[in-house]
Amino acid sequence: MAIIGIDLGTSDSAAEDDGKRRDEADKLNAADALCYQAEKALLDFHSHLSAEICSDVERSMKELRDAIAKRDMDLVFERSENLKKILQQAGASIYAKSVQSQRDDWSSAAEAVPGGAGAGARVVDADYVKTKE
Repeated sequence: MAIIGIDLGTSDSAAEDDGKRRDEADKLNAADALCYQAEKALLDFHSHLSAEICSDVERSMKELRDAIAKRDMDLVFERSENLKKILQQAGASIYAKSVQSQRDDWSSAAEAVPGGAGAGARVVDADYVKTKE
């Protein structure tokens, strides 16, 4: 009867290779998801963003997709970080416009109140006394 020798060293290196490939696939998937998020943000908020920010997002997305296609992990990481920064700038821009819009709405509403609670209205300070009837 022959004894078959098993080299455990190759199974350990295969497991290590599998782990590296899985890590690489996870990073590529995360980068692709970031591109999808950027695309969705452009579709949803295009009218609220400046042309410059929109072109920056589109350019950065294209660069990241090129890096994904090349499977260059260092480049994918670098371009992912760049796209994240641009998306943060876009979000800050949208937020700032939203806050300004709310302020404009509030000031318009205050001016539109009949009876004088708007701009330049006279405010009367009075005491309130409850009487028994």
